[in-house]
Amino acid sequence: MSGSPSLGKRVNQMLNDAGIPFCDGGVMAREPKWRKNLEEWKDEVHHWVYAVENQTVMYCDIFFDFQPVWGDRALAEELRTYAVEKAAQSAFFMQYLAQHVAKMEVSLGLFGEFVTTQGRLNAKKFALLPLVSAARFRAIRAHVLQTGTDERYTALKEQELLHEEDWRDFLEIREVVMRAMLEQQLADLAAGIAPSARIEPKRFSKQTRNRLRWCFKRLRTLKYICGVAG
Repeated sequence: MSGSPSLGKRVNQMLNDAGIPFCDGGVMAREPKWRKNLEEWKDEVHHWVYAVENQTVMYCDIFFDFQPVWGDRALAEELRTYAVEKAAQSAFFMQYLAQHVAKMEVSLGLFGEFVTTQGRLNAKKFALLPLVSAARFRAIRAHVLQTGTDERYTALKEQELLHEEDWRDFLEIREVVMRAMLEQQLADLAAGIAPSARIEPKRFSKQTRNRLRWCFKRLRTLKYICGVAG
């Protein structure tokens, strides 16, 4: 079965009430297009990787990180294996994902200054998203089935597909950025401001600012790690 619409609606509502808002793109269990049986999902994946559209990238950013939470896990693993194998076979799809990573910008100016809007920058968009997207791309290309970012980079390193220095740096970048986001969110909550992914660089210590600056500079190398320059 492709799932109950009423269950999907209840789960989405509970998540929204708990502080995880409804997806603006409609990627939620309450939407029929995200409730499919195994064969329907296989058809959907086949369409994605051989009829690539801009919307496909957003869907893949979400789909290829799915985790089974209830029911027959064997169905989920069969779908994951199928999806990764099918995606890796499509040279056009893989090139499209690589170009997507290459086009991502970091929030640093020409002389290494933070580029902010009203004093803040989106750490998720300019740091975590490129890091996660590059890990996903490289994992699919290497037929790696892990879904966590750290786990994907570690699997690539163990297969000697990622230099150990890159592996160490990318794991550190995620830790530094996540810690900065959490610190900012705690400060915002204390000030009565809704928490978000937007951080205020100037509020951090000089040491933390320098680490964040290093993170953004290092992220610029992702296009080369993905085999796409420019």
